[in-house]
Amino acid sequence: NYMHKVQLFDNPYSDRSAAKAMIESEAGLAFGEELTTKSVIMLKNDGTISEAGLDGKIYVPQIYSATVPGIFGDTPANIAPAFDTSLLEGLDIVTDTVGDYTGEPAEEGGDPTPQQSDITRLTADELADVKYAIIRIASPNDAFQGVEGGPSMWAMMFGADPASLPPAVYRPISLQYRPYVADGENVRKTSLNPDADTDNRSYFGADTHAPNECLLDQVLEVKAALPEGAKLILCIDADRPMCFGEIEPSADVILFAFVTPSDIGFANIIKGAAEPYGLLNHPMPKDMDAVEALNEDTPRSVECYVDAAGNTYEFAYGLNWSGVIDDERTATYKADPLTGPETVEWAPSV
Repeated sequence: NYMHKVQLFDNPYSDRSAAKAMIESEAGLAFGEELTTKSVIMLKNDGTISEAGLDGKIYVPQIYSATVPGIFGDTPANIAPAFDTSLLEGLDIVTDTVGDYTGEPAEEGGDPTPQQSDITRLTADELADVKYAIIRIASPNDAFQGVEGGPSMWAMMFGADPASLPPAVYRPISLQYRPYVADGENVRKTSLNPDADTDNRSYFGADTHAPNECLLDQVLEVKAALPEGAKLILCIDADRPMCFGEIEPSADVILFAFVTPSDIGFANIIKGAAEPYGLLNHPMPKDMDAVEALNEDTPRSVECYVDAAGNTYEFAYGLNWSGVIDDERTATYKADPLTGPETVEWAPSV
């Protein structure tokens, strides 16, 4: 019972009809939307978005997402608008054309799989009066999740499954879109585990890549196609920290959210209906070399990314309409991290 009260497990004695009524109530939906919106973190804004909203033509490109392997099965390739345009109702939206899929069938007799070449982008003339582009993408994912053979639950939790992958081959886990080779001076050549002599888990010299690298390519392609002065608003759904050096320079606005389905939250901020409120709960590393150099047992030991505006993507960082958020939360959570043991004077009770 106590474990149910702190929500460690589902309560088998809950009333399904009461739960359904609560979740689907107007108050429940409004509360969910409020929390979703508050979870969005504005990392960058050059003044493009504000409480005044957007005024002008908006380009929402079609985005091709490649097949991404996962621990519960692969996510198939897909083509879809880069943002849910139904949430931008009333705004002037244009998009690309998607033709019939020309790729190879996923299986014999199956439907052809989508390819990036199935998208016909708007021409320069058609984009000439566009003022904004809105793109929502996922953060970089990793093809191997630390172990050769693809992601598995065991690999996600422990690094490798010796029973199924003898001998285990370890790879780095990348936080960037471009391919990564772990050959920098900060990569350990010998792992820290006690059995390093017989089971060296170092991934020095190994490589990995992000199956969704094409998302970065499409963002850069859209940015290059925009007319001079048009602004790119980038929304990122993340399930881990990421290296921003590849993509931040191309974006005028960056909205970021961890895990939460954030379409409505992104839209509320883009339209000026809500002020950004979220703060980073993870620092964003400068690059993969900074990731390799960090001390895993020391909080906030990673060198953080600094963007074109001079803002550091560190723990508890976020922007609102006025600039860098400075409130009671940041006063509490930006305290110096504990880097050594706490010592407390102790005297025996009499």
